[in-house]
Amino acid sequence: MALLGLRRGTGQVRPLESPLTATHVDRTGALAADEAVRLNGANGGALARQVSSPWTRADRLMGKWSCYLVFALGLAYVPTMVAGFVAVGGLSAPIPDPYQAAMELMILLLAPALVVAFAALHRYASPSGKTLSLSALVLVALMAGITICVHFVVLTVGRQANETTLPGFGLLFSWTWPSMIYALDIAAWDFCLGLALLLVAPVFSGSRLARWVRYGAILSGVLCLAGIAGAVLGNMTYRDIGILGYGGVLPVVALLMGRLFSRTPASDEQSFSPRLAA
Repeated sequence: MALLGLRRGTGQVRPLESPLTATHVDRTGALAADEAVRLNGANGGALARQVSSPWTRADRLMGKWSCYLVFALGLAYVPTMVAGFVAVGGLSAPIPDPYQAAMELMILLLAPALVVAFAALHRYASPSGKTLSLSALVLVALMAGITICVHFVVLTVGRQANETTLPGFGLLFSWTWPSMIYALDIAAWDFCLGLALLLVAPVFSGSRLARWVRYGAILSGVLCLAGIAGAVLGNMTYRDIGILGYGGVLPVVALLMGRLFSRTPASDEQSFSPRLAA
């Protein structure tokens, strides 16, 4: 039987909360929380993302288009690189201009696009994956900083100096191993990017598309890290394994990431639904 009481100062009758009522409310709340956790796991972490760090429409657009830009530049980069190797007659010799200059310019555009994509990925990540996504973002930013400096120097100083005007030019600015810029570029693309891809892979879970992104990130990261063997052994043929990782697999991973971002509803849209598309 419900207990009734007067609300002070209003004269209104309201039910009094009994211990049984409070227990029922607590159990109902706990069941609802458990159901939310269950749905959250089934939906790839979308509910957790909305609670901890809202995935906004701006995040989705920036992430999607930066990934598509990485894919487009990758499509243009690989044929240019192949044409350069064909022109020089092998994989061991440096790629000549104009192929080398075109590749340098594309990398100057590709590096910032990767930073934006990983920043959006950090916003996309569920709370349990935030540490991994942030670590990956820092590594990608480090990669971008190194490679932008390397390729900007090559495009400017590297084309205005030579062994006559700058002693030790070959050890500093040449793409023939060993050289300083070559080692820095390997550290950026093979080590920093490779490790970032492996760190961020567990962030993707839930839908089939997300799992494909995870597998692609693992494959690309492993290949990038394997490319370090070229510098260790002094044989740049092994470094081509890393080029396959970031030049061949990474653009496909970026395309899949862009598709995943575009299918993930934003929290600031009226038609928001926490369910990820499969």
